[in-house]
Amino acid sequence: MKNRAKSLKRAVVDSLKAILRIGTSKKKARDEENRKAREKARAAGKSEKEIKEMPWLPSPFIHSIGTYYQYRAICWKYVEWLAEYHPDVQKLHYALRQGYAREYVQLMIDRGLAPSTIARTTSALAKLYRCRAYEIHDARPERRYAEFTRCRGYSEDDYAEDLEKYGVIAEVCRMIGVRRVELRHIYPECFQEDASGKLYVHLDGRAQHCKGGRDRDVVILDCNQQRMREILQDFEPKKLMFPNVPSHLNVHAIRAFYAMGYYDAIARPIESIPGDKRIKLKHPKTDKRRPNQVRDTAPAIYQRRSDGKKFDRAALFTVTKSLGHDRESVIVQNYYR
Repeated sequence: MKNRAKSLKRAVVDSLKAILRIGTSKKKARDEENRKAREKARAAGKSEKEIKEMPWLPSPFIHSIGTYYQYRAICWKYVEWLAEYHPDVQKLHYALRQGYAREYVQLMIDRGLAPSTIARTTSALAKLYRCRAYEIHDARPERRYAEFTRCRGYSEDDYAEDLEKYGVIAEVCRMIGVRRVELRHIYPECFQEDASGKLYVHLDGRAQHCKGGRDRDVVILDCNQQRMREILQDFEPKKLMFPNVPSHLNVHAIRAFYAMGYYDAIARPIESIPGDKRIKLKHPKTDKRRPNQVRDTAPAIYQRRSDGKKFDRAALFTVTKSLGHDRESVIVQNYYR
């Protein structure tokens, strides 16, 4: 059984490495994949209306080394399970044809694992087999933002404890709201001044390991400008500020505090925004029902479905840009309590 598992693990590595594209554009790969799919549909005689309503396909490649390691670990667990419970499997694609991949995902569903865990496992197996997630399992539980609980119990008292325990790193984390991996790769020289003399953080997509390798500028609120200057004086310009971020420091929850503080500082009163006003979108936004249909404008007021709370969409876009996201809904659903 050990030899069988070892052989299948080697096959997993070979399969995933074949689609590893570190440093290439995920967007370009996705666009090319969809262009080919639509050309194929036209050649098959489909109408333009049918082509327009085709689902938007993801990139067929893996563009992040972190994703590669995560998917490899997931697939290794899968092949260990295959070696133990289906010793007849000698080739990975034989397991797919026999329905073993679906059986594996169904076992996770029966165990009551989180929908996000099941979705991640299915995505890894889909990359392994070069197919779509629904071909692995077509009845997976739906992920609901209202059920996400990551860091939602983190309070101001918890932050005060972290501030006392970890000191300046917790303070800087709240002032700039970066991700954990970005925090580990920040230099004092990343802090720059704009034309008005205010500090901001410039993140190089690759040097600071930003999500998607995208550059961005992070706003530092006026109330934190002076304190940030004082902190920077204690660091050498050419050395990493926080190469070792404590594992127990709740960086994601503190990032949420930054998002809420930034939004509250720039948002207009909802009653001052006309209910029928629309704004031009700063980023291409897609409709989930028709992913290839780009929306140019949206209502100026964003209403959260879970509790009906209303937000200034223009302010949400500004915070979204600083946090390194694309959709204003992420701020409302995952950060703003």
